Amino acid sequence: MTAIPKEPLMQFAKFDQSKSLVELASEGCAESFRQLVIEHQQLVRIYLARHIFCSSHLEDVAQEVFMVAYQQLKQFRNESKFSTWLLGIARNKALHFLRSQVNLRKKQKQLFEAEIANRKILRLENDDGEAEEQQSRLDALKSCLDQLPAQSKGLIERYYYDQQSSVSIAESTKQKSSSVRMKLLRIRKILFSCIRGKLGGLED
Repeated sequence: MTAIPKEPLMQFAKFDQSKSLVELASEGCAESFRQLVIEHQQLVRIYLARHIFCSSHLEDVAQEVFMVAYQQLKQFRNESKFSTWLLGIARNKALHFLRSQVNLRKKQKQLFEAEIANRKILRLENDDGEAEEQQSRLDALKSCLDQLPAQSKGLIERYYYDQQSSVSIAESTKQKSSSVRMKLLRIRKILFSCIRGKLGGLED
């Protein structure tokens, strides 16, 4: 996702393995930061997707988030979870993007679109606890996904994470696309019920 320089595996192996990935990455181990990106890119994308609907814009902002994290890693003080710190960066980047959208839409006389972006900004500015809430939701989602049968979990991963269409999945599995969509609908209902239970009925 983010262009981080590669290092030989033997060089990575020389680091003290008792240290966390964050500690290793802050000491200059690019491979450790690459692993942090892999572990947290889903969280960042889910968070940004609540405010940025265009997939190409979302990917651009997500890359900016990890580049800033890479540059500012030494500023992380372990006073919070790394994921919470990362979502703080994502929040600032999302706000910056939305403000630029407001200016752009106003210049283009697209006042309705500018107002929508303004409302997103207000929601994001007034929701200081969103990062922690999103972390809780992601933890619940991961737990519920792990409880799914392997075939159902694989279908969800292909459709949502690998961005494969129901048509392409149907072709590769020799099913009808309508059958794939129905399976996805059933799985979503199961996941919704599971997540809602883990969050005490607070899932919207």
